[in-house]
Amino acid sequence: MLIFSTGVIANETDDSIKLAKMFCFSNQECVDIVALELDSSYQAGLRDGKKKNDTKKLITARRNKLSSFCKGAPSEDLCIAYRDSLLNNYIKGLSEK
Repeated sequence: MLIFSTGVIANETDDSIKLAKMFCFSNQECVDIVALELDSSYQAGLRDGKKKNDTKKLITARRNKLSSFCKGAPSEDLCIAYRDSLLNNYIKGLSEK
C-alpha cells in the first residue's frame, strides 16, 4: 500500500503514470508496473539526495547501473527512452530539497 504524505509525491506519481502510458499504450498492468518503477527511481533519488555524497558521482553511478539496461531489448529505441526516464526521475528526486 502506498501512502502519500505530501502533494509532491502524489504529483510525481501522477507524472509517472502519464509517462508510463507513453511506453505501455493501453495495457494497464504494464502502466502500473512502469509507473511503480519510475516512482521507485524518484524515491531512490530522494533517499540518495539526503546523503552528503557528490551529486555528480551519484548520477554517474546510477547511469553506470543502467548502462546495460537495454541489452537484448526487443525495441532498443523504446528501451533507451524508458531508461532515460528512469535516470531523469532519479535526478528529479536528487534535486528535491
